[in-house]
Amino acid sequence: MESTRDPHAPSAGLVADAISAPTAQDAMVFLRRRKWLFFFVAVPVMLGATLLAFRLPAVYQSEAKVLIEQPAIPANIVASTIDSYVDERIQAVSQRVLAADNISRIIKEFDLYPQLRGGGVTQTVIEQFRADTELQNIAAEIFDARRGRMDGSTYAFVVGFRHSEPEITQQVTGNLVELYLAENIKSRTESSAETTLFLEQQSSRISENISRIERDLAEYKAQYSGALPERAQLNAQLLDRTERDLSEVENQIRQMTSEDNILRFELQNISRYATMTSDLGAPVLGAQERLDALQLEYMRLTSTYGPEHPDVARTKREMNAILGGESVQTAEGVKTRLMAARLERDQLLDRYSSEHPDVRRADSNIEMLEFQRDVFASLPSAANDSISAPNNPPYVQKQFEIDSVFARLSAAQGEQSVLVARRAELEGNIAIAPRVEREWLELNRGYESSRDEYEEINTRISEAKMSQRLETQNKGERFTLLERASLPNQPIEPNRFTIIFLGVVLAIGAAIGIAALVDGLDYTVRSSRDLEVMFGATPLVVIPFVETAHDRRVRFIKNTSVVGGFILSIALVFISI
Repeated sequence: MESTRDPHAPSAGLVADAISAPTAQDAMVFLRRRKWLFFFVAVPVMLGATLLAFRLPAVYQSEAKVLIEQPAIPANIVASTIDSYVDERIQAVSQRVLAADNISRIIKEFDLYPQLRGGGVTQTVIEQFRADTELQNIAAEIFDARRGRMDGSTYAFVVGFRHSEPEITQQVTGNLVELYLAENIKSRTESSAETTLFLEQQSSRISENISRIERDLAEYKAQYSGALPERAQLNAQLLDRTERDLSEVENQIRQMTSEDNILRFELQNISRYATMTSDLGAPVLGAQERLDALQLEYMRLTSTYGPEHPDVARTKREMNAILGGESVQTAEGVKTRLMAARLERDQLLDRYSSEHPDVRRADSNIEMLEFQRDVFASLPSAANDSISAPNNPPYVQKQFEIDSVFARLSAAQGEQSVLVARRAELEGNIAIAPRVEREWLELNRGYESSRDEYEEINTRISEAKMSQRLETQNKGERFTLLERASLPNQPIEPNRFTIIFLGVVLAIGAAIGIAALVDGLDYTVRSSRDLEVMFGATPLVVIPFVETAHDRRVRFIKNTSVVGGFILSIALVFISI
């Protein structure tokens, strides 16, 4: 017997919870009461999940394994110039393999993603290809010598590709593996070639720098050859020897000057010509004696009178007459006497002032000799040649001694000039030696540094060329195909069992949830317990529900319809699959 209670009355379920907790029998009653709602919610969800599981397209994946082989030649014999980590190299090669050009070629070659391409290979299609491509490194725990600890080292990697057709999956995977192998060889060869080229460029630059420094050294050495560091000790020895030689030469010059003065003084007291006598035995003065007497007279007069005095003019005319007539001396003799007079005047000036009588006498003698020199210069060459030479043996001997001393004095003075110049040069070299040494050492340091760098770079070039040949001949670290791309026989997705299982779980959960919600909102009184909860008292009499034949017939038709609908739905699902 069923009755409807007041909607404003408290919920039967809430009151029942307040009285006692639900039991297993309550759960069974709940399921029997809401079985059709449970059925109509759970079955469509399960059928939908089943339909989804079997309608999703199958995706196959083919994989190929590539082994990373170590160099065939040990690194201590031929070292490779490629020193990056394996993972980094794999990623670099992968970036090249999965470049847009390579992907476009593969997509067109195997006619991939026709529904996405439309009129051409767009960036969306390229990104989809990259998403369908798999790269997985395989590592093992080994000792890393560079890090000094155990580390996961990649020794192989797997290349895979996903597609709805297994044959295309296998072919694309094989194509990708070939690209990985070829690109690895190409990248390693290019890298070693670039390293060699870079080192050769550096070597050329350093060679040019060495040539420039060598030119600078040569120019510097030529400019400061006497002040170089290796000549420091020699310069000191040469300067000491030059000082000694110069001191010795100066002593010789002083001695020869004194000797020359003495000889010239003695020469003045000797007659140039031998004494001649007349028939009566009286001495006859020759032209030279007469000229000497006039010269002495001229010197005496000029020291007292001016040049216009009659006695001075007369004496000068007589001297001119003798010099213009019979030549009594040579022009060279006058020059020699003039030089001696000047030396005598210089020596007098060292001791006296210019107003001293001896100095004035020497000046008059120089003036007279200069006058004679000018007279000889004005005479014809024939007249000079005809001048008679001295014939007094003592005079000739003394003149020879004077000429000898003068020659030795001139040679000593020339040697003195050479030694003075050499001393100045050596002193200059010694003075600038510290600066020259500093600059020279700086140039040499730059040269040695460049030479060391040049030798080191050439050694590296040899190693780089050897490494380049190693990579060209594929003897370095290389990728080797360990397992070819296989033809997949089972799809990797979708996982139909998992989808169906999740659909069943979802269907049961949804059905229970909806049934519980509907039951919770239903205020119908179905049992004595509901009355007890509602009114707080136990009913006196409970009349059970009596099922008639009509009720059984209706229930049978309903159950048959539901079962038939369920079977028909399952059939439609399988037909659609």
